[in-house]
Amino acid sequence: LFSQQGTGLILNPEAYDEVPVQSTRLGRGFNSTAMKYSLKKYCPPAGSQGNLGTCVGYATGYGAMTISYAIKRNKTTKENTQENPFSALFIYNQLRESCDSGLQFTTTLDFLKSNGNLFYNSFDKANKTDCEKFPNQEEKQIAENYKIETYLKLFEKGASDGMKIGQMRNIIAADYPIIVGMLVGENLSKATDWWIPSDVPTEQHAMLVVGYDDTKTNS
Repeated sequence: LFSQQGTGLILNPEAYDEVPVQSTRLGRGFNSTAMKYSLKKYCPPAGSQGNLGTCVGYATGYGAMTISYAIKRNKTTKENTQENPFSALFIYNQLRESCDSGLQFTTTLDFLKSNGNLFYNSFDKANKTDCEKFPNQEEKQIAENYKIETYLKLFEKGASDGMKIGQMRNIIAADYPIIVGMLVGENLSKATDWWIPSDVPTEQHAMLVVGYDDTKTNS
């Protein structure tokens, strides 16, 4: 089952080093005392990338952009935030080397800063696995209305686990989704309420962190 589902992240440690780091001090909206926090009400429905390597497009465009757009406009109803998320294919199809290849985070996020994105219903919905579909000039002009302002990394390489977890909690509590890249194995596709890495990593996968709950344990 796992081999039949695409992943598609290309990790680039050198490019990660060049990304500016987020300050550990946050502004308005910071909630360091919350035992649990979730951005779920802003999330689009869980999507499926099929066999394509579109996980970076889903994590950045379909996921993070949709959530941030909804939060900025305080749109939490189903019809406003979940029925028309941002596109994954608009990103992937213009950046991929082939239909079998993946994407890097920095290349993707730089693309979204410069070119913006379309909505899912206007580009992906007809065939969400059509890696040969390319936008026309009018669609590209529309996408320019939906650019991201910037992106930051949360910590430097070598940061302690405690620092990483604390910074991620702080960022989520300040209403920001977190794009992550992970080495994953086959048991990820079998996860239910919990995912505990227990096998040899075989893929590089982009995902989105949208909440935490310190009241739960896996015992």
